[in-house]
Formats: sequence, C-alpha cells, structure tokens
Amino acid sequence: MLLTVIHRVRKPWLSTDTIAVLEEKAKAKIQNTVECKRLQGVFIDRAKHDREVFLNNLCDELETDIGHNRLGPAFKAIMLLSGKRKEVTGTTIHKSDGSPCISEEETLERWHEHFISALNHHPGVPSNELTMKQHQPQ
Repeated sequence: MLLTVIHRVRKPWLSTDTIAVLEEKAKAKIQNTVECKRLQGVFIDRAKHDREVFLNNLCDELETDIGHNRLGPAFKAIMLLSGKRKEVTGTTIHKSDGSPCISEEETLERWHEHFISALNHHPGVPSNELTMKQHQPQ
C-alpha cells in the first residue's frame, strides 16, 4: 500500500494554534458533525484574528521600511497587501509549420532557424546613386 503525503498550501497569516483547530476539525468531520460545525466557527474566528494581526504587523514593517528608505521590502509588502502576484507565463514558440515546439531542443532549433533566415540575406541590388554619393568628397 502506498501512502501519499498531501502538502497543503498554508496561508502565511494562520498561526499554529489555528492550524491545530483545522486539524481537529478534520478529525471531527469523520466522527461528529456537531463538533465539526463548532470547530468550523472557532477556525473562522481565529483565522480572521490571525489575518488582522498579520496585516497590522505587515503595515508596521512597511512604515518602518519606508522610514528607513528600504524600498525593496516595502515594495514586496505593498504587492502582498494589494494581492497582485507576478505570474510568469512562457510564450509558446511555434515551428515554421505553425505547430508548437514541445521540447527545449525544438525551441532552440526554431530560434536557430529564425536567426539564420533573419540575418542571412543576399546582398541588395547595387544602386548607382549610392555609389556616386559614396565617392563624392564631403
């Protein structure tokens, strides 16, 4: 029998006591629904309190960082408070036939093809006007 470990994403503001209530609630869910509902209410109250404490501490740190001209940590705190996250999304590279490149090797080969075609051109048609201007004294 294989046992799998489930890693839950933890909110940074939840305290260990609140996590313990959540684990108790999970156990009570199996045995007693009344106890589960009570623990759900306890969890919600504690989570709200923990979040408020977390945000107040974050705002205090933000004010301190700005007061000491430490803009890097201040910017990170502002991004955390605003809820904006950087989403790194890759751009899909397509082959010359239009199908997407699946492997890194295909992507590198496609970039190689692109630069070979973009940078290797036949010389342009000779122009008498350009040649004459090139030879005129300035």
